[in-house]
Amino acid sequence: MSYQLNNCPVCGCKELSAAGKEIAGEDVFIVYKCACCDEIVSAYSAIRERQILEERKKQQPRHEMINRAETLDGAEIFNRNKERIVCVYSVNHEKNIVCGTGFIVSEKGYVLTNAHIISEKEQSALGMRFNDSITAKFAGSKEYHELEIVSVDMDKDIALLKFSEDYPVSAVSFCSAQQIKTGERVYAIGNCKGEGISITEGVIGDNSRIINGEKRLLVSVFAENGNSGGPVFNSRNQVVGMITFRRKDTPFMNYALPSDEIINFLDKAQKDENFFL
Repeated sequence: MSYQLNNCPVCGCKELSAAGKEIAGEDVFIVYKCACCDEIVSAYSAIRERQILEERKKQQPRHEMINRAETLDGAEIFNRNKERIVCVYSVNHEKNIVCGTGFIVSEKGYVLTNAHIISEKEQSALGMRFNDSITAKFAGSKEYHELEIVSVDMDKDIALLKFSEDYPVSAVSFCSAQQIKTGERVYAIGNCKGEGISITEGVIGDNSRIINGEKRLLVSVFAENGNSGGPVFNSRNQVVGMITFRRKDTPFMNYALPSDEIINFLDKAQKDENFFL
């Protein structure tokens, strides 16, 4: 069977020209180049993303079923998610404490954060060099929980961790990247300055800012050291991205990894490491 696209999954443009094809078994998936955003898009990737999103909508509480008309304020966003977000700490090889944020993506205890929170910036001759003593602490708690490394993508600056012991947790839900709009209000929750979980608000300044050839969300929320790895929520309580880095000259120009990149990473991690979230 041949699978095609009617419009670009990135920008919605209908001006697509065939640029190749992908074959999976007896199925053929057409690859296109978009005349509007110049992206190379695949019918396979678009169909697979829809399938993953549909599967996750059925998995409570990881992807809660939320009334699209329901909008929440910052207080409600924080109250619903404060137990789904953790302060992440590690000790680098210079014995300095590195602080960041993580958020729970599965009730089985899987936590997402930035790779730079748990690893050295430069790889050693033996490969990636990870920090020591990676732990997490919930808001309002003095107890630290050990975290194990499951999967890391240094290029995307994203890491999947897991609680070493069984711990009752609930998970966040994600927004489809196609629904993220420039100008919409968003909320970032993170371990700002390593002093504990807090929330700030702003807007999506640009839903497709290109940084070093990669698409990122530009968000105007206030963020500082420690916010890295923290989730950005829309007013429907869905994660639209993860804070990854910011401009050093202002705390209001922050860049977030979009939700579709996160979902693709989680999907690949499950296949590579042979586990299920």
